[in-house]
Amino acid sequence: MNLLQIFVLILPFVLVSGYDDLRSRQLFSMSAAGLAADPTICMKKTFPDTNWSLIKTETAFDVLYKMNITVFAIINHDEKKIIISFAVDEPDVFAIINHDEKQIIISFAVDEPDDEKNIEQMFKTSKPVEFHNFGNVQSIFFELEEQIWDGVHAIVAAENYLEYSTTFTGYSFGGAIATLAAMRTIARGFRTSEKIELYTFGEPRVGTLVFANSVDREIPQKFRITHSGDPIVHIPKCIQKDEKKIEQMFKTSKPVEFHNFGNVQSIFFELEEQVWDGVHAIVAAENYLEYSTTFTGYSFGGAIATLAAMRTIARGFRTSEKIELYTFGEPRVGTLVFANSVDREIPQKFRITHSGDPIVHMPKCIQKGEFSCSINEPNGPIHHGTEIFYDNDMKFGANYLKCTLKDEDENCANKKINQLDFKNHQYYFQFQK
Repeated sequence: MNLLQIFVLILPFVLVSGYDDLRSRQLFSMSAAGLAADPTICMKKTFPDTNWSLIKTETAFDVLYKMNITVFAIINHDEKKIIISFAVDEPDVFAIINHDEKQIIISFAVDEPDDEKNIEQMFKTSKPVEFHNFGNVQSIFFELEEQIWDGVHAIVAAENYLEYSTTFTGYSFGGAIATLAAMRTIARGFRTSEKIELYTFGEPRVGTLVFANSVDREIPQKFRITHSGDPIVHIPKCIQKDEKKIEQMFKTSKPVEFHNFGNVQSIFFELEEQVWDGVHAIVAAENYLEYSTTFTGYSFGGAIATLAAMRTIARGFRTSEKIELYTFGEPRVGTLVFANSVDREIPQKFRITHSGDPIVHMPKCIQKGEFSCSINEPNGPIHHGTEIFYDNDMKFGANYLKCTLKDEDENCANKKINQLDFKNHQYYFQFQK
């Protein structure tokens, strides 16, 4: 099941003092919602019978780490509660027209390299670019579509063709350009969704999850045809499926002091900096100061949620009893001093881990590069509490272990250090990233 297909058992939102499996599932839905083009869909499915509404959505792109960071918040005025979630990715064109049936077909072709390695190389310099508020796309496709848009515009904007249904089609890179041109046609208001059809063949990956969701939403009549063993449909390669690349990121991350709470990884410090203005606008709003606030996030989003919660306390916008923190598959955020600060400042916190998830063991500990960290290395990375460990498929009713106050409990995630599998990071509560 995809993360964005959130069909969970629903309970009303209740601030609890102990760990609650069902509440955790609700908040994981909210962590996943940050990846959606429209997070209100997840919100309404998760809290259908309570008065929640969206108050903030903000996305930032970190140039150094090449990551999109999304923060959004929902609010319940009746119960005076807020949830803040963090989620941390020369062509030719021709057209044919059927006047009798009022139909247009626009085709796109690109004279691209015919060698897989050369094509792969092209994406090493391709960067994410925002595309008409639909999400980020590969700059290589953005630039190619830019070059032919005038020709497309002349067709779709022609006054005598405005009522014509229009099919966009293309092969390989041409399919990517066809997708962008179809989406721009909708963005510019030249066609409504029901007047658009999209057929692509051997199309590479065009953009991020947000963009893919936008295409799925805006163009119901679309077909992406693939052929057995075609390598181009797997380009550019996924980054989230390679834990080695994530591990590599920590090699350049340095300790940074965080609001007198201890040192944290610079990668998380910089990512949290990118979204703080959006968080600040919520937690500092005078009419929300009495609202209890839950911070939640998955993977790197969990690390950012932790920092945002701690900064909220440091700045005096909430007292500890007004803060709740739920993270899922969170890596180690900071040193022992920072972990102790989190444990002290946020009593109501749960760090959910899943079996052999390798990301919760990153960055590696200082001593001997082992996965299980020790308090004997106070300047090394170590987890805050309270770990909730699921050593199963995480279905409803699945058993879990509430780990000890020793934040690197050997009976929890650390006991799986020889059985790590990235799939355990991708699946939480049976939802797949």
